[in-house]
Amino acid sequence: MKILYICREKNYLINRNFFENNLCNADFGFFLLSLKTFAKVDILTVKDILKNDFTYDYNYTFIDAKIRMTCPLEVLTNVLKNKIKSNVSIYLGYDRLIVPQDIIDFERSFNVDYYFITNLLKDIGKYKLSHQLEKKIHITFHGLGFLNIPYDLKNNHFPIIKTNKDYKFNIFYSGKIYGTNTTRAKVLSFVKNLKYINNINVNCYSKQDAHKHSLSPNEYINATRQAKINLVLSGNQNNMTYRFYEVLYLKAFFLIDSGILNYQISDNFENKESFVFENLEQLYSLINFYLKHDDEREFLLSTLLKNFEKIYNPQKHRKEIFDLLFNN
Repeated sequence: MKILYICREKNYLINRNFFENNLCNADFGFFLLSLKTFAKVDILTVKDILKNDFTYDYNYTFIDAKIRMTCPLEVLTNVLKNKIKSNVSIYLGYDRLIVPQDIIDFERSFNVDYYFITNLLKDIGKYKLSHQLEKKIHITFHGLGFLNIPYDLKNNHFPIIKTNKDYKFNIFYSGKIYGTNTTRAKVLSFVKNLKYINNINVNCYSKQDAHKHSLSPNEYINATRQAKINLVLSGNQNNMTYRFYEVLYLKAFFLIDSGILNYQISDNFENKESFVFENLEQLYSLINFYLKHDDEREFLLSTLLKNFEKIYNPQKHRKEIFDLLFNN
């Protein structure tokens, strides 16, 4: 089986290496790997498809919704409709929340089978779509940021990582920050000023300074695994981020803000009150508890990892996608 995945040129140029080496990177790394478990996947840009020598020879097509960020969708539609000869589904991996227009515009342009969304809300009614369109929406999962984690397609597994107990930090966080009113900004300001807790490693920086202060993949992996508590905070648009998937893959303990409770993925995890905080007072209480109770922290982590491993599996997700597309 052959699948065509159409992405915007910027994403292709930045992520070409991970496409070719089966790395679970960026927002769509996990989704692409899931497709690759049952099909040969060609990743092309609109520019590639416009070439005179392009010949459509595919069983199915996925379009990354971000292609509309480079050109009006109406223009793209006129180009692609004459080139695509198969059914189409849309991958929606925006950092921000999905809005109705994201889906309605594609409905007007293509005969879309399904929409696969990373930040999928529990309450689908908030998208304000018709019941018919709601039935087309399905969850998928973020890739592992830019950790450069390969997936073995032949044997269907990620590299095996053991839980670390050689700690260097009590609390760790590293990432971009915008403004002062987001959940992320408020939490980090609070944590950086905590008294009576040492070995706090908070590395936050502006988008403009990212090249100076962002950690390399190996530095980030090591710091995450060397921390007793990692902070997983809503993105600068109060959205789900890679970090949730990263810390779980790296088998590292974390506390996360209550923004996660808005998303379907949270339904896969038990005892959420044990690691989700709704305010700074709860965060402070959880930090104090888990720094003093290693056994409880490690037991909770083992439970979270079991929950995560049940869902974060390209082979399993492949079946979900394949059944939707071809067995419905």
